[in-house]
Amino acid sequence: MRPAAPICLALLVAACDPFPDLDTGSDDAARAPYPTLVPLTGLLAGIGPNAPPPEADAQQIEEELTARVEALRARAATLRQSALTPAERRELEDALDRRGG
Repeated sequence: MRPAAPICLALLVAACDPFPDLDTGSDDAARAPYPTLVPLTGLLAGIGPNAPPPEADAQQIEEELTARVEALRARAATLRQSALTPAERRELEDALDRRGG
């Protein structure tokens, strides 16, 4: 069976389903009060009325980033170290030379 055949069959079966009636709403939705409108400036900035001052966030972010930089530098230093002893390195190089590499 071709790969496209099951997809086409699924689309044909889905097309036979009746379209849902979206115009009918629940009674609770009809009785619900209209939502309160708020200015978009605070929402777009991602802050609320009880948000801490930006300086507090900046200090915490700086501390987290500094700790992350230190951890990454330590990890990089570990990765820079050779996993092979000089004798093991010579043995591998000799083996490569024998194979013509």
